[in-house]
Amino acid sequence: MKPHKSIFFWAYFLLNCACYKLAAYHGAYSYVSSYVNYENLSYSYNLAKSMVTFYPSFTYNWVIHGTSYSFDLIMPSEKPVENRGLPLVIRNADGTIRSIDDGGDIPILLGGIPYNQQHLDSIKKAVGLEKFTIFSLNLDYERRWSNWQNLIKNDQSIRVKIYPTVDFSAPSRVDMVRLVLDLHDRLWPVLVQCKAGKGRSAASI
Repeated sequence: MKPHKSIFFWAYFLLNCACYKLAAYHGAYSYVSSYVNYENLSYSYNLAKSMVTFYPSFTYNWVIHGTSYSFDLIMPSEKPVENRGLPLVIRNADGTIRSIDDGGDIPILLGGIPYNQQHLDSIKKAVGLEKFTIFSLNLDYERRWSNWQNLIKNDQSIRVKIYPTVDFSAPSRVDMVRLVLDLHDRLWPVLVQCKAGKGRSAASI
């Protein structure tokens, strides 16, 4: 017997209420209470929600996808459009990006947070190089809790640039401009990643 949809609705509603209370009064766990901005509770609410749901969503992705690492490989357009002035984005039927004509000839990858060596190896295999750059939109706690920080520290072939963005929100204007300019000037293949590769990083691309 399948559970009624209203059960999921009320569970989600109660979770949001709990997250809002955490954001307003406790700052998404006491040890990060200094991050709470009472003039912008929307930010604090998203911060609390992202921390509360980090491990459940992380576990869900592991159950659904296993330990394999999935990402979208976005290749430079084979037929560049001249005198366009703006990058040309070519999408697949399901809406995913197939190629980008931004004047460069180096691929971009869009994915979630890599948390073991097999993930890094799969990226290197896809781009055919040992070296690549990671543009991470994760906050510090996401990089620590997922083992990303230790993983990258032990691999000297990977360059890292950080654009800290709380989950369920878009990067700041400053970070968005930085990311776009850095993408334009890329010398190595770039993995643009957040937690699942569907929100912050996808919005940036």
